[in-house]
Amino acid sequence: MAGGTEATELSLTDMHLTELPESVKELKNLRFLDLSENKFKSLPTLILELPQLKELGFDFNPITYLPEWIGSLAQLKSLYLKFTLIREIPETIGQLSNLEYLDLSSTLDRDNQVPLKLPNSLGNLTKLESLNLANNDLLELPSTLANCVNLKRLVISDNGFKTLPHWIGALKNLEEINANNNDIEILPDSIGNLTKLKSIILGGTDTGSYYFYDEHGGKNKLRSLPLAIANLDQLTELNLDNNPLDPELAEAYKQGLDAVKAYLRAKAKGDIIL
Repeated sequence: MAGGTEATELSLTDMHLTELPESVKELKNLRFLDLSENKFKSLPTLILELPQLKELGFDFNPITYLPEWIGSLAQLKSLYLKFTLIREIPETIGQLSNLEYLDLSSTLDRDNQVPLKLPNSLGNLTKLESLNLANNDLLELPSTLANCVNLKRLVISDNGFKTLPHWIGALKNLEEINANNNDIEILPDSIGNLTKLKSIILGGTDTGSYYFYDEHGGKNKLRSLPLAIANLDQLTELNLDNNPLDPELAEAYKQGLDAVKAYLRAKAKGDIIL
């Protein structure tokens, strides 16, 4: 890190801060700012004085809202807001055209049980590669997310989803889906379009969240899988632990991913009748 006003990185974590020192606005070359684990109740407006900022860490702060001016941080590539008390994301977040990483996990206020409200403008984040929405009591996602065609990692674990959206097949570059610990009963056939998919987590203890809330028992409610999953050649991880799978699928699952794919291919040919 460069010294003085030429600094490009600044970490002020776990310092019980409630406001940002005025001197920070002199750091015009600052690219990385981590203010995690403090006592901020709102985003400091001094951040607007940092024109080169590319990465902002604000995890574990008791902020309750995200200001409209967040869209003015045009250079921002990474935004970390996990374990805050934000209940609504403003439409202006869609102006962050360079954003690649967005973490909004575990913003749920456990006392009020109010789901996180997501704007349609998330679909404007076409450079987004990683989106973490774990543990927010979400029941659905904005359909505009289908426009985020560069998305590689999607974490929606610890919510209340009953299925994955049908438009998920449009996310052609998706490599990882973590939807563990929901109420998912069925997967859409369009999941077979995700030819770059490497990992599907729908069971077990990996929730992609810092803290695992065991409200749903760490599982989903899947009995079967779309036959198209057998055609996902890049897939190397399929976690279905604790799901109430049909007996034949459960037996194949015990034998591993190759056996699951073989079972699905046989079923597609009509060689297996349940």
